[in-house]
Amino acid sequence: MTKARSNASAPAAKGQIVVGTGTDASGILSAGSNGDTVLADSSTSTGLRWQGDYAAGKNKIINGDFAINQRGFTSTTSLNVFAFDRFDWGGAAFTSGLTISAQTFTPGAAPVAGYESTNYLRAVTLLVGAGATTQIYLRNRIEDVRTFAGQTMTVSFWAKANSGTPNLGVRLEQDFGSGGSSSVFTLVGAVTAISTSWARYSFTLAVPSISGKTVGAGSHLELRFYISAGASVSDVGAVGNQDNTFEFWGFQAEQGSVATAFQTATGTPQGELAACQR
Repeated sequence: MTKARSNASAPAAKGQIVVGTGTDASGILSAGSNGDTVLADSSTSTGLRWQGDYAAGKNKIINGDFAINQRGFTSTTSLNVFAFDRFDWGGAAFTSGLTISAQTFTPGAAPVAGYESTNYLRAVTLLVGAGATTQIYLRNRIEDVRTFAGQTMTVSFWAKANSGTPNLGVRLEQDFGSGGSSSVFTLVGAVTAISTSWARYSFTLAVPSISGKTVGAGSHLELRFYISAGASVSDVGAVGNQDNTFEFWGFQAEQGSVATAFQTATGTPQGELAACQR
């Protein structure tokens, strides 16, 4: 004869787990976030908890939380200049109306609970004279074109706008370096509309193989995050020319099809500084 459990539980939602909590007793562990793993924790009612995915070196974007600012960047109205380490702004064919600045989070206001990041990046556009070829984008270069080659890659970041739901477009370039093969351009998913509250956005793509290519000196992956692109800018999609205030933080590029918990490339401030100084 089978003894009935005193508080038998059954999952009520996708991703929940039935957990033994005592003799003939059970409970429910709520669903975790994408990429989380289950850890034993005797302090919880179920004896288990979810833990974000923290794997050494998974994030290939150095200084993704903007903690390193060796140039003392504060603000600029020019393109093709560095902001926080490893990030710069590029673009073409606009006459005026761009201000890029370093901003500081109010304590407790960073997008990820428990991650007290200091800095974020703001770009204000007022595109007087914008046309079909106008483009403005935040740019990051990942060393070595072999990175993620022939694999699935997920790029994620937090962003918000001052008003409305402006568009963001993301593009990947495989640059084979000096003396290498011609660059390969890939549109990273579809254009995405962002909201006026901090939210995480992610794009997943199949990175082309480099089979048969010649890799030269200085090869890299170049990620571009477009906040404005006219109708003739064919390498990013229908972003459009946009007047707004855009804010960014927490960039990550990792293998696989899931945006896992954010972490910096090296995991320590000292490591990020050394990586920026390469």
